[in-house]
Amino acid sequence: MYGNTIIDMDLEGFISRYGHLLSGGRALGWNSGEEEAPEPSALASLEAFSAWKGSYAEEDVHALLRLKDGRYATVSASCDSTGYDCLGHVDWYYAETLEQAVMFGLTENGRSLLFPEENTDES
Repeated sequence: MYGNTIIDMDLEGFISRYGHLLSGGRALGWNSGEEEAPEPSALASLEAFSAWKGSYAEEDVHALLRLKDGRYATVSASCDSTGYDCLGHVDWYYAETLEQAVMFGLTENGRSLLFPEENTDES
């Protein structure tokens, strides 16, 4: 999958393919009280997803998930050709509302990849 963007994925596929993102990273967010990634059993649905896979191990992943407790979580992760163990990062963000998750939990790049229809120039 050289240089491909993957956008068609369900929660089971996300956990299967990107389960390593659930075992690490740092949690960010307003009063989240969270210090790490959520357990797979805490996930209710995958709301939006985008991933780019390079020619070797480099990857750029953005996901918006709904948690079973009603909150939302986002994950932004990337690594270079050496993989996540060397030069990679995984950031989780927890939010009470969908709007907070999208606005504060995703970078501008993450928002444009997950919601391309909202980033069209209407001029």
